[in-house]
Formats: sequence, C-alpha cells, structure tokens
Amino acid sequence: MNLAIDIGNTSINIGLFDKYKLIKKANFISIDKLIEFIEDIHQYNISCAIISSVVPKLTIEYKKLLESTYHYIVIIIDYKLSKLSCNVNQPATIGADRL
Repeated sequence: MNLAIDIGNTSINIGLFDKYKLIKKANFISIDKLIEFIEDIHQYNISCAIISSVVPKLTIEYKKLLESTYHYIVIIIDYKLSKLSCNVNQPATIGADRL
C-alpha cells in the first residue's frame, strides 16, 4: 500500500492506495492531523509515501517525519522524476501541481 500526499498552500490532501484503489482519504492543515491519519491506518502494510508539494518547507518536514518515525520510503514528485519534456528555460521552477 502507498500513501499519496499533496501539500498545497492552503491544505494537505492524503490518500491511502492499494495499487490504484483509494482505500481512505483525508484533508487537513497541520502535521498533527497527518500523524492522526497515519496512526488510524497503522494496520495497513504501507511501504511508500509519495509527496507532491508546492511548499518546500513542509515537504522537508513531512519527508523527515515519514522516514524517521514510520520508516517509509518517500518519493518526492518533481520535474526530474516525472520525465516530462518541459519546454521552459528552468524546469526546476515548475511546481509539482503543474506536473
């Protein structure tokens, strides 16, 4: 099972997926609620968390928490990982929400 986390400017959305099937979802505005959500789904065998974020500070904070506390493999979605051909001068400036 995998967690998909979308960190936006105003809220965070999270979903627990079994392959392509959404098992559970939530949205919140604080890391405390993320911890509550993960504690609620602890019985699932979660191997990976995938983060799409437009807030770099929160991306780092969530990545550290998920790796150190829950020992998840964390994948950050960015232009390099997406392998999209971005016709812009600085592809690193493209937000994950646009990818």
